[in-house]
Amino acid sequence: MDPRILDAAKDVRRECAEDYVGLWWLPGTVRHHLPTASEADRKSFSLQIVEQLLADPSIVVGQFHEMQFQPWTSTAKEACDRISSEWDALGKEPSLGDICWFVESPI
Repeated sequence: MDPRILDAAKDVRRECAEDYVGLWWLPGTVRHHLPTASEADRKSFSLQIVEQLLADPSIVVGQFHEMQFQPWTSTAKEACDRISSEWDALGKEPSLGDICWFVESPI
């Protein structure tokens, strides 16, 4: 994997330790590390970061409902597939609140 993507993944992981991180944050982080990446590449790299995040059992993915974080009850693979599918259906880069959020769980 490109070292710049690894650096972006580290940035996202650090942020998850401090606060909820929306999916929308990932392509922006990729853009910061690879300013010339196309939208398609930002999506691909963002999904690679999602896979890395969800490989860590301390990272939880979910969505907010009525101001409460609701973790998804899916496997990491199912969550990755869902995120990719919902991103495709969105037809653009995610915005604030779209699709999912990540956070480090206090295991």
